[in-house]
Amino acid sequence: MSDDKLSTPHTQRGRRRQPLLILLAIVCGGTFWFANWDSERQPHLSPSTALPDFVINNFISHTYTETGKRLYQLSATKLTHYEKTDESYLDDPEFRAEPGTSQQGWRATAEQGIAAGGANHINLQQNVTLITDGTPLTTYRVYTDNLDLYPNQQLARTDSKVRVTQADHYITSTGFDANWGIGELILTQDVKSHYEATR
Repeated sequence: MSDDKLSTPHTQRGRRRQPLLILLAIVCGGTFWFANWDSERQPHLSPSTALPDFVINNFISHTYTETGKRLYQLSATKLTHYEKTDESYLDDPEFRAEPGTSQQGWRATAEQGIAAGGANHINLQQNVTLITDGTPLTTYRVYTDNLDLYPNQQLARTDSKVRVTQADHYITSTGFDANWGIGELILTQDVKSHYEATR
């Protein structure tokens, strides 16, 4: 007598359940991994678990040195603050770093952003553009979709793809680090230079 004839209906039901349980575990695990991966890569900009403690339209703030020199300015068409996480969600944010004695000033704009820890960390997202001061020949523009700013350290950083343009050439890269205190920009991976010849 073959083994399959010895299987009871109860055993056959148990065997059918095992693939379903394994499939369910894989789906749940994959959903959990994707949710966490997405939240780290692109933080959610529309929190719905709590009500904001205040909202400011046409927000602008300035940060100065002890001697009264302006270091940078942060503005947004709308700021929504959440006390529980101490995060401020920004619509159309603009960050302006003032020029120093030996380096250019520059500004960064985006469609959305988050300021955390008293604006010690600002994350800009969606159509991010960083533009330096200067003439048309010396100004450079950086385009990306995600940019982290650390104003106290005068640092800007991203792991996303970037495009840097200046005059008639541009450079593409994956990630960059910038220190606007010393006017330094480092492209990190897959750096490619392109030249657009004028006719």
